[in-house]
Amino acid sequence: MLVSRGEVWSVLWTGLAGKPRPALIIQSEEYLFSNTDILALITTTESDLGVLRLPIHADEFNGLEKDSFICLDKLMAIPLTNLGRCYGRVSDDVMREVDSRLIKILGIKET
Repeated sequence: MLVSRGEVWSVLWTGLAGKPRPALIIQSEEYLFSNTDILALITTTESDLGVLRLPIHADEFNGLEKDSFICLDKLMAIPLTNLGRCYGRVSDDVMREVDSRLIKILGIKET
């Protein structure tokens, strides 16, 4: 399965939800040899979690049907076999903001 960082895919995972949910692929392609992928779930539910939830507008490129939020507090590593279909991909600007927020959230110190 060809999966790229920045793509939005449907994912079905036991205990997650009864139906597939969209998720943003955040893992680099060069590490997919493990047959798992790290992703951030996407929700339409608004929250006051600040930096943990990145708003994203639905458009024809990302394939989302509604304006949503990338849940940087809901990172998951799942088998590639649990990915369904690719909706589209987010812009480079969105991925730069994801990276910036993950650095803060994970406490990664720049050298």
